[in-house]
Amino acid sequence: MPSTFRIHPALGIARVGDADGPGFIGPEQPDMPANWNLDTGGFGNFKVAGRIRRQGVRFRVFEFAADGSLVGEALPGQGAVVAIEWTVHVANRKASFFKFDGPRGENGDFSKNGARNDDVIGNDARSQLDIDPGPKAVSGQSATPIILANPNPKTNQTIKDLGDISTDDAGRLIFFGGHGKTLQLSNAAEIQNYVNNDGWFDDVSDGPVSAVIVLKDGNRVEAIGAWVTVAPPDFAPAVGNVVSLYDTIWDVLVRNPTIPIPNLAMFRPGGTLARLQEQRDDWNPAANRFKSYQPSYVNDIADVLQRAFSATFLHDPPDLKSPFHNTIAPHVWAELGDPDTVKDILRTDVFKKMRDPDSTSPADCSQMPRGLGDEYCDESEHPEAGSAERTNPKRFFSLTRTQYAMFAQWAARKFKPDGTSPPSIPTAPPAITPDGLDRAALENGVGGPFFPGIEVSWIIRNPTIYIEAFRFQLGKKIAAGDESVGIPDVTVRPGFLTQHMALPWQADFRDCKREPLTNPATGALTFAMWWTGQRPDDVFPEATPDEQVPWTRPPDFNALDGDPARFKEMVAGWAKLGFVARQGLNRKKPWLETERS
Repeated sequence: MPSTFRIHPALGIARVGDADGPGFIGPEQPDMPANWNLDTGGFGNFKVAGRIRRQGVRFRVFEFAADGSLVGEALPGQGAVVAIEWTVHVANRKASFFKFDGPRGENGDFSKNGARNDDVIGNDARSQLDIDPGPKAVSGQSATPIILANPNPKTNQTIKDLGDISTDDAGRLIFFGGHGKTLQLSNAAEIQNYVNNDGWFDDVSDGPVSAVIVLKDGNRVEAIGAWVTVAPPDFAPAVGNVVSLYDTIWDVLVRNPTIPIPNLAMFRPGGTLARLQEQRDDWNPAANRFKSYQPSYVNDIADVLQRAFSATFLHDPPDLKSPFHNTIAPHVWAELGDPDTVKDILRTDVFKKMRDPDSTSPADCSQMPRGLGDEYCDESEHPEAGSAERTNPKRFFSLTRTQYAMFAQWAARKFKPDGTSPPSIPTAPPAITPDGLDRAALENGVGGPFFPGIEVSWIIRNPTIYIEAFRFQLGKKIAAGDESVGIPDVTVRPGFLTQHMALPWQADFRDCKREPLTNPATGALTFAMWWTGQRPDDVFPEATPDEQVPWTRPPDFNALDGDPARFKEMVAGWAKLGFVARQGLNRKKPWLETERS
């Protein structure tokens, strides 16, 4: 049998930026935050001349032998490879899609949400709401950028493109997304809603990445394709999300054995992804628990504890902060990783504080993670303390089922005591591997809550969209459309992952911050967060590192919650916000807000 060729990362994440100058390539090795410089042990600049640099994705082709072993990276001009012809087709279909309405649609009932811009009727008319540059090709080495130009005359005066593609000096694909542009049509109202605003457009996008490998013998072999999605900037790349996008997709793969795992060495015993098959084989779907699987303390437990603790540098809840986070602070990590029976009470105490994703008990905001969930409840709209909306257990966020199951094993002393602290940022360049690229791209993304999310929404949890582990099935139908308004069937196509995200993205980015709420158990005021690991709530400014202050603050952000002017402020000022960047590896207080302008 001949070799197969595969593109990695399987799902790449690019991020918008308003700078005209060069951007930077996103993480390509696990445990590496974006824009981290191994030579200096610190971050590179996220801004140039006061503007945010775009984060791009580098795609590579790898050759696998017939037995599934890795041959190596395929590059034009090396070995049997003459050329690699890349094609990218991204689109923005937000304005022509159904409205986002919380979890509705996840079960296929999109049409009940109603359509955005529902005054535009018919397939032809609604297609004019899309920004679709069509497929664009590039090949060769050091190819100059091909602009993904917006052909829609309605929107291209402001949103001129969705980014560009080029190649590096070895012939790998380089993708950069949009510039954070928005457009308000002349007859459109000002932004009133965090997610659905008719007459508005933005320049995020997503779509498939394909490649044809031209061989010396004249054969042309199509690589197994990948996908790219474009998202807002990650303003806190030093801090991970308690549930990453990698965690969420991993959970889908473990719990849905119908999704094929490719016959590759890295998925077999001894391979770096062998634990995916191991966890799948050990999973008990009736109990949503593992039967006997033993998680790694370092990679499966301490890593999550570190992400949760790091959130304290970005989220300052006045209540419970010290006692709550001291439970998972660095000074107890070694004890929590000690399998001695005398430490059982510590592990049990931490596990009791964690929210069970399958709980049917009334919502308890005091549990961990201390965040809002997929079935969010606005207390001002549901003032009754005992209402179904306020007691809904899905109102608050939880770990994935596989994460929670690993913590259950750990609490029961069924884990591998393989260290006393979480993984750290590498100090030497790790090797570039296919599975490492997949993980590196996704572990810095948001795995929830999805209301609607940052890079993607809950659609990523739909097992039917996967053709194999980490890859999507182009053309797959997942739901019926609504021909009465000219919305076709919902299929996996360019624009699929982002079409039900916030429009424009800045509106949701303004509103999804730390929220006050009432603790139903005590009646006291408390707080919960959204995506603090990317959209900070509170920060320690570099100029005043001992004072934690709101991330969105005067002089650029003055409007109060409820004032529609708050959306206009974010559309105008998002690029002025600062990045929370780790200031080297050995600083006492490493997470500081920098580059605010």
